[in-house]
Amino acid sequence: MRILVSGYYGFGNTGDELILKRIIRLFSNTDHHVTVLDRVQQEQSAEFNIRHVPRWDLRVIYREVKKCHVLISGGGGLLQDVSGPLSPLYYLGIIGLAQRMGKRTLLLGQGFGPLKHIWNRWAAKIVLSKVDFIVPRDQAGMAWCHARGVAPKNLFLGADLVWLLPGLEKTKAKKWMVCLRADWLENKVPDWLELLKQASDQKGRELHFVSLGNRGDAELLDRIRRLPFFRNCGFSKMTGTFQKESEPVRYFRDAQLVFSMRYHGLVLGALAGAVVVGFGKDRKIANLMNELGQPVANEKEIDLKMLLEQLPGLSRILHRRVAVLRERARTSVQTAFDRCGL
Repeated sequence: MRILVSGYYGFGNTGDELILKRIIRLFSNTDHHVTVLDRVQQEQSAEFNIRHVPRWDLRVIYREVKKCHVLISGGGGLLQDVSGPLSPLYYLGIIGLAQRMGKRTLLLGQGFGPLKHIWNRWAAKIVLSKVDFIVPRDQAGMAWCHARGVAPKNLFLGADLVWLLPGLEKTKAKKWMVCLRADWLENKVPDWLELLKQASDQKGRELHFVSLGNRGDAELLDRIRRLPFFRNCGFSKMTGTFQKESEPVRYFRDAQLVFSMRYHGLVLGALAGAVVVGFGKDRKIANLMNELGQPVANEKEIDLKMLLEQLPGLSRILHRRVAVLRERARTSVQTAFDRCGL
């Protein structure tokens, strides 16, 4: 069977690259042939039957949709127009083309919304009502799809596919780790970061920065690294290219706390057993923190005293909630594959 995979791949965003690796891994012990719409065309994988083709070439898209049996769109937050007013139309257009050609369509582990522009809302309502099966990654996504007329029989609650990565046993970790998002900070060093550095010094914790994104995150960390105030901090950059499945989570193995403006920084930190604190007003961050039972911090200040007092309780809640999300991810993938004949 021929599988075509559509998503935000090839842009250096660690979370999306990890999602793609999980999708590919799901087909590793099958005879299916997988083609990925990617930003950069790559050679065929020697390990699996995987091809990467250019995502911007309309002729290639048409050809690959016509050849495939099933289109998988996922995962991550593809159907939102915060990052660009036309972005959802790209993904919805591919799904709509597959539907017109009679192909099975599956949305796997996706977040939904917000869609601020009327043309995106209109297109989403038309296309999603005809998708064969949709696996939202959270309860908010389920409600969003229901509100747009998706039949309950075509919906199944899932979780982000990165939850399928191997977790780690918690150690006596001492680092406080930070994942910033440059496009939300306008490339400025936020005031609360200095307060966090002062508190980490007082508590004898190393402050360690990890870059996960592609929108100027690494450049912002380079600026912070050059500031005298942060000279004894640690810095790491994740690229999405890993030799072992456990490697992404191991970046966070020494973390006691993870403060992240990136969704997948929170997921990886939680898989490593660290208490996670979400930053920002993005709905997907709030949804994830709600499911994990972890706090969302005000971007202007952090109540560290209260946070540290609550650490034992937050850690116990996290352990239970992570187990639920991992099982939800596994169950939803199996259900979706059964439904689509994969």
